[in-house]
Amino acid sequence: MATVGAPHIVFGSTTVDSTYCIQVASFTNGKEDITYRCGGDYAHLAGTSNIMLDFSIALAAADTAKVTAFAPGATGDCQYFPFGVTSTYQKFMTSKGTVMKADLSDSAGKVVTLDISIAWDDVTAEASTGGAT
Repeated sequence: MATVGAPHIVFGSTTVDSTYCIQVASFTNGKEDITYRCGGDYAHLAGTSNIMLDFSIALAAADTAKVTAFAPGATGDCQYFPFGVTSTYQKFMTSKGTVMKADLSDSAGKVVTLDISIAWDDVTAEASTGGAT
């Protein structure tokens, strides 16, 4: 049976949880597709890793610390708990994540969001021990 998501993210010393009003989170763990021709057909090799954590948080007008914490180019260790920080639930982590973009989405009469993309250099997947490390 499926479990409802409760995203929890730790980037460096910044914890992004329900108090940050996470709107959406997406974790992509893939490889570059290296395509070449062989014997008249296309063949494929798995190339280098392309690991990304994308998420959006709602902002208040005075949330300058949130914007600063996710400035493009910022680096740090990163942890992603898609179902929340509960013992035995899935946990993904990297020793180095780099903020690639932090876009502000805005439209009149709507909530402003900060849309963040963090590229990961590596990934380790394990069961959570019930807390962020």
